Amino acid sequence: NGPFTLGPRDLAVGTAQNGTIVNPAFRTFLTSALMDKSSLTVKVEKKGGKGGANIRICKIDENKKFTHLKTITFADGDGAATKSETVTGVKSHLIQVFIDGTGGISKAFDYTLTTSAN
Repeated sequence: NGPFTLGPRDLAVGTAQNGTIVNPAFRTFLTSALMDKSSLTVKVEKKGGKGGANIRICKIDENKKFTHLKTITFADGDGAATKSETVTGVKSHLIQVFIDGTGGISKAFDYTLTTSAN
């Protein structure tokens, strides 16, 4: 799950995960096992940077069908902010959190991603 990891990072439910995206970039997090709870809260704290981000939360079923559940949006230059969304109907699904940086080339989005299953 380090800065040079290729491909999706492990979405460690219950653990804070820090990172920085420098545009044009994105980062994907994916649970390593099916969810055993029916809902999940995704909290993103923008800690700094002049870039923004669109954070898309999806579930993936046993047939590899992706279903978009919610989006969290941070505008460019928002400054520090914290936003969260709770998604339901995720039991027996994989969860993907896709962080897509916005705001122009070389603008950074520093974040902490935290998830909790309910």
